Amino acid sequence: VEALVARGTIRPGFVLVVASRAADAGAARAIASRLEQHGARAFPHIVSPYEPRLHSLCATYTGCIEPGAAIAIGESHEGLFDALHENLDLPVFLASPFDDRSTERAAVSALRALGSSPIRQRLELDAQTARDALSRAFSENS
Repeated sequence: VEALVARGTIRPGFVLVVASRAADAGAARAIASRLEQHGARAFPHIVSPYEPRLHSLCATYTGCIEPGAAIAIGESHEGLFDALHENLDLPVFLASPFDDRSTERAAVSALRALGSSPIRQRLELDAQTARDALSRAFSENS
């Protein structure tokens, strides 16, 4: 992954930061700013879990080759976390807009998820598979 990032083929990880209410926009911007200080690109959005727009938002980020994660800002009973979890192929973390420790934990968890993303694991596995195949090919031709 690092080599692909260095060549500009893919970008480093991203975090989708979604709040369900306009009142939580400040919390979304604060988390996004914190993530960007640590080198992750953050995309804050305000969208209700009941809006059809949520599905198109999730479709935009599902299937990305870049490592990603999502943070749902809201209370667990509001349904945003569940909606994101059901519609994204990214790890999703819940942050309360009323608890700074909760938002910090969600940001740290999202950053950790970027380092252990499935694409990172697949690329490392594929690199090892390629090395093994080359090694076998050279040993067979020797």
